[in-house]
Amino acid sequence: MLVRSRMWERPSGRDARRDNLVLTLLRVPPSDSHMDRLTEQEPEPPHSHRLRTNRVTLRSAVYLITSVTSKRRPIFTNIAAADCVTGALRHYHDRGNVHSFAWVVMPDHIHWLLQLRVGTLEWLLRAFKTWTSAQVRRCLSTPPRRIWQPGFHDRLVRPHEKLEPYIGYVVANPVRRGLVREIRDYPYSFAEMCLDEVVPVMQRPWTG
Repeated sequence: MLVRSRMWERPSGRDARRDNLVLTLLRVPPSDSHMDRLTEQEPEPPHSHRLRTNRVTLRSAVYLITSVTSKRRPIFTNIAAADCVTGALRHYHDRGNVHSFAWVVMPDHIHWLLQLRVGTLEWLLRAFKTWTSAQVRRCLSTPPRRIWQPGFHDRLVRPHEKLEPYIGYVVANPVRRGLVREIRDYPYSFAEMCLDEVVPVMQRPWTG
């Protein structure tokens, strides 16, 4: 069962003002047909998946995905742009394409810890980037030609590895970058467990 983090809870007490601001940004995710149509209209350029050349996607495997904005622009400091990305992340979980264990939307990149259930990583990231690119451009007064860098990085989580350190690493990103002091204070992160129960991991939980 998916346990929502504080960013999806109803506002209460001293967190009400911050949570009310965040909740106004959570809109209905796009329909499946609209996302598929955009994917067909805006294919990514040649060699966009070069980071996964000759790699095989393992169905039901758990991956830590990292995708970076074009030229490392801090696009997601724009609240509406960040909202578009969080909506898409939630959409693919709700649709059943993936099971999301954790994610975070940083100003210039995302981390997404997921179990792949449908399709391939290439298809998933292509559809995700295509839809979010179209929506984010509408949020910016002078949108760049490209929102995302081509390609993405993925790390396969081995069966013997525990997920908790990976979850702690993902949601601790804003703390490591100095954006917030506590992981629960960052509005654009999610963990399957309550954020108050997550142990922050300040270094990569893997070697090599």
